Amino acid sequence: MISTALLVILIPLIAAVPATLLRRWRVAELGSALIGCGLVILLLSRPPENALQLFGLRIDVDAPLNVLGRVIQVRGSERFPLLLLFLSAAILFACSWSAVQGWTFIPVGLSMLSVLSAGLMIRPFVFAALAFVAAAAFGALMIQAERSGSRSTLGAVRYLIIAVLALPLFLGAGYVIGQASNVSDPATRLETLGPAITLLIIGFSLLLGAFPLFTWVHGAAKDAPPLATAFLATVGNGAATFLLLEFFQELDWFNQSSQISTALRSGAVVLLWLALLMGWAQRSFVRVLACALLAEIGSTLLLLSNNSSMGIAAVAMGLLARSLSLGLLSIGLSSLQRHSASDAFEDVRGLGWRDRWMTIAIAVGSLSLVGVPGTLGFAYKWISTRATGSADAGTMVLMLFAALSVCVGAARGLMALLDRSQRRLSTQSNFVPSWGEELGIIIGTALVFVLGVWPNVVAPLAQAVASGYAFYR
Repeated sequence: MISTALLVILIPLIAAVPATLLRRWRVAELGSALIGCGLVILLLSRPPENALQLFGLRIDVDAPLNVLGRVIQVRGSERFPLLLLFLSAAILFACSWSAVQGWTFIPVGLSMLSVLSAGLMIRPFVFAALAFVAAAAFGALMIQAERSGSRSTLGAVRYLIIAVLALPLFLGAGYVIGQASNVSDPATRLETLGPAITLLIIGFSLLLGAFPLFTWVHGAAKDAPPLATAFLATVGNGAATFLLLEFFQELDWFNQSSQISTALRSGAVVLLWLALLMGWAQRSFVRVLACALLAEIGSTLLLLSNNSSMGIAAVAMGLLARSLSLGLLSIGLSSLQRHSASDAFEDVRGLGWRDRWMTIAIAVGSLSLVGVPGTLGFAYKWISTRATGSADAGTMVLMLFAALSVCVGAARGLMALLDRSQRRLSTQSNFVPSWGEELGIIIGTALVFVLGVWPNVVAPLAQAVASGYAFYR
């Protein structure tokens, strides 16, 4: 008998080998990544009662894997979240066909995906923190890629340091939980667990990038290739979000703590206010992207604070919408970097007429990210609004105005790109997009609008993610 958990960890690592060795052959590199993700998706899509027979060996979805006394297992609440993470990663890997991101993106992304999956499945929870630190090391490598020079490591160092800072907090929480397990009196036990709740709140704030004064978002958006930023914001943050949901699922005292709901809501309000105040005033595309990510993280925290099935479904829908929107936007920004040494609005003024496909990718990706009607992002915003509810109307309005502020910033950038008074030639190269890149933009744009008009195509997956959790108050 083979555990599916073992295959979920091994398949991406195995796929990373040909992706590294055949990195000069783009079809083989991308094919290995998509085949690896596709195999894991097929394994996870099978119901636990339907075991798969392969070469005479039985593959059970929920069979545990014991490693040095630690249990790694695909539990019922983790099956669809893992599937969603691999689907989001596959979308971003596919986007690399139209956006050159350096040879590290696919093999490092596959390795990071494997480690994050192990972090979600391993028990006790304290070992998940170790897995997330290892994943952060891969993320730092992805950010750094082939950069060099003064202050070029700021984004990578900050992303890694934040995960390293979170590690002792989770270890400390694990120690407190172990001490509390020896207390028999329920009231005393809850009092003993108080420090663990505080440590976990700070630890998750760091992992999710929700610490406004020291976050990886702006540094990574500035230093990392666009698709690397998209990968960290979807797969990396998505895994951290689902880890938080697993804490809610399995630890009643954590789920029932009023401190958690207050912290989630407070963090959401702070991040949404930051996005609202800064989004409209940004003067470069990467800074607008960073503000959009702050708004996305804030919206996710707000949905989690509601502790409802619809809120979790909205989080899952948001992850899928973010992967498509950021993937398409990253294709456009990658092309823009070939035309200009800077993405500041003044430096790219008029370049939209130099490459219309680039402009389409940036426009559709950014507008879907902020939730313009007709796009998949709007479907996500609509579900988020319903999940927030009229009882929390003030925060719901704040979420919408934060998205509007980022939309204004993106619109200012698009107006600069399409400024007819200054049709500049390329300042860096005479790059002309290939048919493959144009095809990628066409497919991505079509998916954003088709799924925006018919979101019911992907809604069952979001609902399946939510149905795995049963901790609602």
